[in-house]
Amino acid sequence: MTMPWPRLATGQQTDPGRDPAKQENEDALAYQQLAVGHLLLVCDGMGGHSGGREASHLAITTVVSELAKAGAGVDPGEALVAAIQEANRRVYAMGGPASEHHPGSTCVAVLVHPMGTEVAHLGDSRAYLLRGGVLWPLTQDHSMVREMVEAGLLRPEEAVGHPESNKITRALGIAPEAQVELRSERLLQQAGDLFVLVTDGVSDVVRDTDLQALGTVAAPTGQLGQLCEQVVQLANARGGPDNITILAASVVDPGLRPEAAQQQPRRAAAKHTVIETVEAPLPELPAAGVGVRPGAGATVKLAVHPGEEPQRETLTDLPATPEVPRGTRQRVVGAVLLVVGLLVMLISWRLLQGEDEEPPPLPLATPSASGSG
Repeated sequence: MTMPWPRLATGQQTDPGRDPAKQENEDALAYQQLAVGHLLLVCDGMGGHSGGREASHLAITTVVSELAKAGAGVDPGEALVAAIQEANRRVYAMGGPASEHHPGSTCVAVLVHPMGTEVAHLGDSRAYLLRGGVLWPLTQDHSMVREMVEAGLLRPEEAVGHPESNKITRALGIAPEAQVELRSERLLQQAGDLFVLVTDGVSDVVRDTDLQALGTVAAPTGQLGQLCEQVVQLANARGGPDNITILAASVVDPGLRPEAAQQQPRRAAAKHTVIETVEAPLPELPAAGVGVRPGAGATVKLAVHPGEEPQRETLTDLPATPEVPRGTRQRVVGAVLLVVGLLVMLISWRLLQGEDEEPPPLPLATPSASGSG
């Protein structure tokens, strides 16, 4: 009997950006189908020109080669962490034992396999999941700014464009051993899921709402190459201050084994939340790739990290159609109470006027369950 196996469609693109001082592209990416699963991997090198480029490429080849050695029965999450830790040791060795300034690299990896999906990372390269029209961040930046937000020293909106935003606290090659963050719960992939991995050359200038809107258009049609091209064009249109890399993969067939649905989390649950719905146009890039031309209006819902909103639910438990966000539910209840109050006032007034006939009923028009206009 043939066991189910996930099937993915992918797109990718990398670009040096527009900064004349950064035309040596230090980003690297890879997509590999291995015995342990489908590997999506993005790295952003540090250390200046050839050093950063060599570090990111060494990290990519090491993680791929180490995972290729993984035997049957190995835990995919543990194998992914072990491969990244080996990559750290090799990148660290590039600087030599006496070197004070080691070349380094960020690393973000997604591994899709028949028992679910693993997510691991170091640094500020990011992974997202677009599911059911909602963009979910799967990683949190290992950066000074993120720590300041979590400590309450900085509001989330102040983190955008902060002068310390490029200072990261974890990376490959900066210490003999790496502290790899493996997502606390193994995700159960669904048909139609879209995974997006990017370096900070994207996330610094392309908003999450932009990624969500572009992904919402591209995912159903499978135009992942076009999606990646549009994201690169948009990043360059907004200055292209750093190397730009995006790797996107849509789940054509989740290929989950039956026992995957009954599995228990191996680690403590990670929480993500949904903020209030916001109105935003779907961006449509012109052929020249300069600027963004607004297209048809759409309501987008953006998932954010803990600390920015009260925790609501885990991504693993997310239904195919997400629940109405709390703020939308409050508006619905408020509208109903307002209408009922007006109806009571009208009835009371008619009774005071001494009229026997009952007033015609008022239509109870309430916002739709989705919260969209």
